[in-house]
Amino acid sequence: MVFMNAAQSQISKMSWVLSQVSATDLRITGLCDFVSTMANLGGNFHGIYEDLREGPEKRVLRIAWQDMLWNELSPKLEQVTLTGLIRDSISHGDLTAANVNAAEMQYRHRYLDEYKEYFKSVNMLDVCAIALPTELRRLLEKENTTFMLFRMYYFDEEYVSDYCKDLVSQPNYRAHVPTIAAIGYYFSNPRTPYLDDPDPI
Repeated sequence: MVFMNAAQSQISKMSWVLSQVSATDLRITGLCDFVSTMANLGGNFHGIYEDLREGPEKRVLRIAWQDMLWNELSPKLEQVTLTGLIRDSISHGDLTAANVNAAEMQYRHRYLDEYKEYFKSVNMLDVCAIALPTELRRLLEKENTTFMLFRMYYFDEEYVSDYCKDLVSQPNYRAHVPTIAAIGYYFSNPRTPYLDDPDPI
């Protein structure tokens, strides 16, 4: 029961953190803080969950985690856009050029609908990342490991497949948190090879 309560506490904290996030007001620094906090909570939950034996307690935790993912995390983070995150940090001209490039690349590659927002963000960054203030670029490069941990604890099959037993729909990093996925990819070093292909399938 102690482990069960501890795991439920981590999910409750995830929900609270998500409730404090305004997708429209979020900026780069706030995003990094959010991702760091959620990555820590995800790691805590995973460690506790792994120590529990299979049984009713784990089934209850799966339901609670799935509810947090599908009804709180994914809907909230799908609203986060790169334009919103960086609009106060670069010029209107740079932002316009980035959006034009993203539109041209969408026309050229015809990305699948579920990945459009992800590739829009990546293609915008190809143009406007250099225009970001140096301190923000350094922050995103520094926090790359944190973005990787966030992806790992909420979206990587190796970690979340047991949380999502019997679900038809599985978490998809690029589809469900597209802007965060794009930033994590763009500022990773080296970049994850399979994401270099404009066709995600």
